[in-house]
Amino acid sequence: MSSNLVGFAKELSRTKPGDLPEKFLQLDSRSKSITSVKHEIISLDILPILLLTLRQDFTAVPNGWRLASISLSKLACSCMCVELDRNNAKTKTWSTKFYDQYLPQGIDSFILLTRHMQDRYTHEKKSHIGQDYLSYMNTVISNLLELLAFHANEYSLIKQILVSPKFMELFLTDDVYLCSLMISMFEDVIRKSGRLTGASVFYELSNKLKQDYVNELAYKLTVFDNNDVGR
Repeated sequence: MSSNLVGFAKELSRTKPGDLPEKFLQLDSRSKSITSVKHEIISLDILPILLLTLRQDFTAVPNGWRLASISLSKLACSCMCVELDRNNAKTKTWSTKFYDQYLPQGIDSFILLTRHMQDRYTHEKKSHIGQDYLSYMNTVISNLLELLAFHANEYSLIKQILVSPKFMELFLTDDVYLCSLMISMFEDVIRKSGRLTGASVFYELSNKLKQDYVNELAYKLTVFDNNDVGR
């Protein structure tokens, strides 16, 4: 096991939450190929700290939202795009924790980070930095979809997204650019579930939730006369 990563894990335990984003940049820069250290990042419980860091408010961090989307969410995605053997006696404890806890936590963290960025975009969209937040959201969503594609057999992750209250909050938007982004993501998630099972996970949702999605889609396609939304 890498002594550098063991030392890094110890440093994390002594680092204040507000300093964690920049701390994780050290991990990103010292690992040219993150693939070679993914197992250690998971087994040393570095990954759950990274996922918790993604959930914080980055407003007070210099270039915080850019850092969160471009660097930290990509790092988290890279760490979680790994296959582990749950039947291997030597790794069973942390590999089971990875599938049962860390992957679902990762999905939640990506959705919450996107939701926070949606709030920032809504607040700043009339300023010159408004478009930056759209770009950040798109980056995080791309990382989330990459994670889903890698773990294509983890059917529960797809359903987790669709039943997430935070995802529904993202979906309930009147902004034309966000509408386009969220409808595209919704379509991608639904397609992934269909390829995996032959039947969309959408039909497993509660009747109320299905109706909520249908109503919102109908509203968006009726209100917005825009090729990017109503295609």
